[in-house]
Amino acid sequence: MKRSEQDIRFQWDLTKIYPDAAAWETAMQEAEAALAPLKDLPGTLGTSKEAFKHGLDTVYASMLKVELPYIYAFLKKTEDGSVAENQEMAARGESLIIKFNAAIAFLSPEILAIPAEKLGCMDAGRGAGDLPAHGRRYRPYARAYARRCAGADAGAAGRRSRHAEGRV
Repeated sequence: MKRSEQDIRFQWDLTKIYPDAAAWETAMQEAEAALAPLKDLPGTLGTSKEAFKHGLDTVYASMLKVELPYIYAFLKKTEDGSVAENQEMAARGESLIIKFNAAIAFLSPEILAIPAEKLGCMDAGRGAGDLPAHGRRYRPYARAYARRCAGADAGAAGRRSRHAEGRV
């Protein structure tokens, strides 16, 4: 059954996201522009708490710009995959997500490479201390960093303990 033949009660209303294709196109352009600041981030996160916070703020600001056009395009394709325009939108949305993911590929490895003592574990035991409250978005990085800090502390303690007992 074609979407046009379905009862309107069983169709989602994507105009609540973007009223038309022109609004989506504008959002796509804004999302593409939001990727530009990401190029300046690799190699900076471990320099200070402020740089770490700025880096994550920049990543999440870009992500918020990228997610909605992608989701909208995906839903458009899902509502009727036989429409060429919907297929093109979905392909462009997916391309945008791929560009975003490529731009932030440095993020986890760089965070995990920051020595625990470098940023004082950024108060990781208290939920990343003064880092901005972006809800669940920061949690994976805060947890990874907290594990790294805990591992560094536990590893050092374990080395001291084994050394004191003459097991090293």
